[in-house]
Order: sequence, then structure tokens, then C-alpha cells
Amino acid sequence: MCNMIYFDNSATSFYKPEIVKQRVMVALEKFTANAGRSGHKPSQDVAEIVYDTREMVKNFFGAKNYEVIFTKNCSEALNLAILGTLKSGDHVITTMFEHNSVLRPLEYLKSKGVEVSYLDCELKDLDTKIVSHIKSNTKMLITTAMSNVTGDITNIERLGLICEKYNIIYLVDGAQASGHIDINLTDSYVDMFTFSGHKGLLSLTGVGALVVKKGTILSNILLVEQGQKVRN
Repeated sequence: MCNMIYFDNSATSFYKPEIVKQRVMVALEKFTANAGRSGHKPSQDVAEIVYDTREMVKNFFGAKNYEVIFTKNCSEALNLAILGTLKSGDHVITTMFEHNSVLRPLEYLKSKGVEVSYLDCELKDLDTKIVSHIKSNTKMLITTAMSNVTGDITNIERLGLICEKYNIIYLVDGAQASGHIDINLTDSYVDMFTFSGHKGLLSLTGVGALVVKKGTILSNILLVEQGQKVRN
């Protein structure tokens, strides 16, 4: 491969670290059994690795009192969080800076009776704008932790305190921020957090998660008509 300067890391990081390549080879050579599907040692070894990985995710994001749901990417995790929480009659607040994986499910839910408020202001000013948009039926606030367009960072700690005060579920899209800034979900009062592995965490595509605070209820009806997820 020829040398080049790569500018597209906000989409997918390039030049993966050598340790990532090594661990992929180890997984292919030693850990290809199905966790929880068999009783033999390779299956048990994989189950232990899956458990350890969940604990690593919790520790990395300061999420001791949370559960980790592995997904294929951040888009799927956002779909699970949004479609599994909002229902007709609910109100959700979000911003014009969000990814299509947020905006498209919300536009779909508008046709199902969910009210959506889009805030058009700088991410650093969100805490001064949100309170005036909160209603009695406001169920959720959704923000990115970091914009992939401008690089602006959201003060999720201040927004989390607002959501805690008004009993609103706070969903944070951490796709761009993960691996670049320190995130502590417990201290930030974040209820649900999504991330993918292939950006700032320097992992592979096909790796993501929804990190959910214990006690947060997700509906078991997570798919829309014809069994299709709303995603980009």
C-alpha cells in the first residue's frame, strides 16, 4: 500500500494498530466457538471472553451500574434505544447536529404520533436552550457527544443534570467521542450511550454497543413494519 495522509477518520479509522490485527488472528485461531450454545471448553472460553469484554466496556466508560448490549454498529444501537423507548404521545428533544441514525428513526416516529423538537443552536449552548423546550410529555433527550462535522463537544454532564432534574431519559451518541475524550456515564447522568468500534477506538467495523443504565426499560417491540430497522 502506498503512503498517504488519511483525513476520513471520523467515518472510519485507517491504519489499525498492530495489536488489533494480532487479536483478530488470535480470535480466528482460538475463539471461533459459539458462546452459550455448547458445553465444551472452546465455547466456555468464548463465553468468558464475552463477559470480560462487557466488563471492560463498563470500566472504560465509567458504567458500573449499566448493562452492555453488543450490536453491529452505532446505528443499530441508536435504533434499539430510540425505537425501544419512544411511543405515540411522547415528546423528544434533539439537535440539528445529529447523525442520520438518529434523525431517520425520529422522522419515522413522527408519523406514529411522537413529537420531535429539533434545536438549531451550537452544541455548547444546549443547556441554556433545552429547558424552555421541555414539556410534561418530554420522554427523551438525544445528543451527540461530539460532532463529526464541526468537532464541537457537547457538555453531557450539564445536560445529564437537566435530564435528571426533569426525569428525562438521556441518550448520547458516542460514535465520534469514544476514544478521543474521557467519558464517565455515571458522573454524567447518562441513561443510554451508543458507540462503534471502528472510529476513535481503532477497532473493526461490525462492532458496536448500546450501554444502558440498569432499570431503564426498553420495549421488546424494537423493529418497525416488515421487520426492517430504520437506519442509514
